[in-house]
Amino acid sequence: MHPHLVHITSKVTALARAGHIACARKLFDEMPQRDSIAWNAMLTGYSHLGLYHDALSLFHQMRITNTRPDHFSFTSALSACAGASELRCGKKIHVLVFILGYNKSLPVNNALIDMYGKCLNPHAASGVFEEMGLRNDVSWCSLLFAYVNANEFGSAQSVIDAMPRRVGIAWNTMIAGRGRFGEIEACFDLFKKMIKGSYAPDQWTFSALMNACTESIEFWHGKMFHSCAIRYGFHVYAYVGNGLVNMYAKCGDIEGSNQAFKDILGKDLVSWNTMLLAFGLHGFAHQALQVHKEIMASGLKPDKVTLIGLLMTCSHSGLIKKGWSFFESMSSVYGISPEVDHVACMVNMLARGGYLEEAREVANKNMGIDGVKISSYEALFGACSAHGDLDMGAMFGEKLKILEPRNEMSYVVLSNLYCTSGQWKEAEMVRKAMADHGVWKTPGCSWIEVRNRTTAFVAGKHSHLHMEELYSLLQFLDYEMKNPCSVICDDGIT
Repeated sequence: MHPHLVHITSKVTALARAGHIACARKLFDEMPQRDSIAWNAMLTGYSHLGLYHDALSLFHQMRITNTRPDHFSFTSALSACAGASELRCGKKIHVLVFILGYNKSLPVNNALIDMYGKCLNPHAASGVFEEMGLRNDVSWCSLLFAYVNANEFGSAQSVIDAMPRRVGIAWNTMIAGRGRFGEIEACFDLFKKMIKGSYAPDQWTFSALMNACTESIEFWHGKMFHSCAIRYGFHVYAYVGNGLVNMYAKCGDIEGSNQAFKDILGKDLVSWNTMLLAFGLHGFAHQALQVHKEIMASGLKPDKVTLIGLLMTCSHSGLIKKGWSFFESMSSVYGISPEVDHVACMVNMLARGGYLEEAREVANKNMGIDGVKISSYEALFGACSAHGDLDMGAMFGEKLKILEPRNEMSYVVLSNLYCTSGQWKEAEMVRKAMADHGVWKTPGCSWIEVRNRTTAFVAGKHSHLHMEELYSLLQFLDYEMKNPCSVICDDGIT
């Protein structure tokens, strides 16, 4: 390799690692000659920055120039396929791996398993695994992830049972997978097995457990795992602390959320954003805005999530002028272009405040952004229903029925709006159209936690084990509320 080629390739690598990918590509394109190392440097840069389609396009160009890919090229390209969920492209690269004789390479085979796993094809991942002559911990964990990601926990358990050496990441993968589906008891059992097997939990273990508790709204389990995190000293880690802040906030304990936030030693922007959203969604606008001031004072740069949190805070607390100020200054002050969520928050804020025309103007002005039309119409439609504006509400309801014919919300809200206005015939026509399209209203569901167990009640279902006793109690309470009476106690006091 020529010295000048080494020098330029090193520059490309440094620029890509620093995030200056456009400059890296410009320098790469200006190279008079390129070897596989130069191509790999650019491929790796794209993949690490999440620019997966750019990486795959570059890999295609590499093939056109007749530069022979090596195992570094294949691992980067397969990583891009995994990130972009490009299963078809991944299969083509798999064929090329065989043709060029890299099917014996351990890193390439591990990358293939990872690609198939992330593309929800665990059986193809298993096929690669079975053909491997040499395996390591990465191979086993990648196969385990493939089954967990596809929700095939029986096969995943078989993999973990067969592992020659169970490592922490294997346990974390299983816990995170179960937690994603709200199976908190399964997470708890896995955690106990992990401890009994003398495997020390790490910050990723507790982060997965916190996410599981958040998904299932299991407050008691969350507090128990919080205690374990304190015992192991991981509650001060940002990755764990952020999960704790989110878990307490979603379970309604804003004081617990704030305390978990204070315990984090190295707060990152996610920490601040999570706390800001927690305060904002619970109606503590002053505290949320104070968090924003502290973000600015800390030297961190607010991102699009920060702005969503600020706009949601202003919307929930009716701070329309403050919210409008944040929205208007997004580009000039924060260097952030409004996206669909920002526009939806602004439209919702104005609409909830009764400024329906102004909300419609904001929506129309930003219609070029993908997804703005539907989210804005939904916000406007909901506001029209709340304010009893039948004419505008009916217009948005009909538009939403066309845009999302399978979405129950447009039918239900429009029917209720007609009923509120006394237009029963029109309401009945909406319900008939809903039935004709095969759209059904999702039944309401509520949870109650008693003695550390969460029980769900679904409207219209009577399958609860103690349903008769519950109905008897409800009838008794209903009677007592309608017919209050005095009770004579043993001491004669009524």
